[in-house]
Amino acid sequence: LAPVKMMFVVPPGDPYTPLEKMFLPFDNETWFFICLTLLAALVIVQILNRCSEKVQNFIFGRKIRTPTINILNTFLCGGQHQVPGRNFARFLLMLFIIWSLIIRTCYQSKMFEFLQADMRKPPLQSLEEAIEKNYTFLSQFPCEKNYQDWFIETIFDGLM
Repeated sequence: LAPVKMMFVVPPGDPYTPLEKMFLPFDNETWFFICLTLLAALVIVQILNRCSEKVQNFIFGRKIRTPTINILNTFLCGGQHQVPGRNFARFLLMLFIIWSLIIRTCYQSKMFEFLQADMRKPPLQSLEEAIEKNYTFLSQFPCEKNYQDWFIETIFDGLM
C-alpha cells in the first residue's frame, strides 16, 4: 500500500473547574508545607494548653484564652482582637502574621492572574491518551475499505 497522509484534529483542553482553579496557585509541595506549618502551629498550641499558666502567659501573652482560634484568625484575616503584651509573645505573633501575609499575598496575586485568563488543561499529546479518554476516531477514505482496515491494524495494534 502507498503511504497515506493522516491528519488529526485535536480539541483544546477542558477548562479547569472552579475547585481546581482554587488549588492551582501553588504546587503540591507548597500546599504540603503550608498545611504542615499550620498543623505544627496547632499541635504546639494544643501541647502548650496543657502546660502551666505561667508558660502560657509567656508564650501566648496574658489573658489570651483562645490561641487556636487566634491562629486561624491570623492566617485567614490577618489580625487579633486582643494582642499579647510580652515581648516574646509579640515576636511570635509578628512572625506568624508576616508569614501569613506573604502566603496570602502570593495566593491572591496568582488567583487574580488565573481569574483573568482562560485556563485550560493541556490538550491531548498522544493517541494512547485519546484512547484512554474514549475519543471517537472518524476517518474518510476516498477508496476502498482496506485503507480503514490498514489504519486500524497499523495504528491501534501498535499502541496496544
